[in-house]
Amino acid sequence: FSALSGLLFPGKEEAAFSNFRLWESTGSVITYAYSPYLCTQTKLYCLIGIMCLGIVGYGVIEYTQKIERSDPESKPDFELVANGETNDTTKL
Repeated sequence: FSALSGLLFPGKEEAAFSNFRLWESTGSVITYAYSPYLCTQTKLYCLIGIMCLGIVGYGVIEYTQKIERSDPESKPDFELVANGETNDTTKL
């Protein structure tokens, strides 16, 4: 998931990784805090629920990224140049 954070926020990788580590640490602290108050079965149900939410969230991210990449109207942010001439990228 750490690599996905870098891919989703190009140019802002440092902030993305910092945000990822912040929420990872927050989850660890919350888990440690409620651990003595809940039985194992309840903790497992909570983790399964959070895992399901994460899987759905990941699927949504993958789907939206797929739609953005397949948009035919978007033009590339670069131009191919060979021997000092500008090439038309639509002919590739």
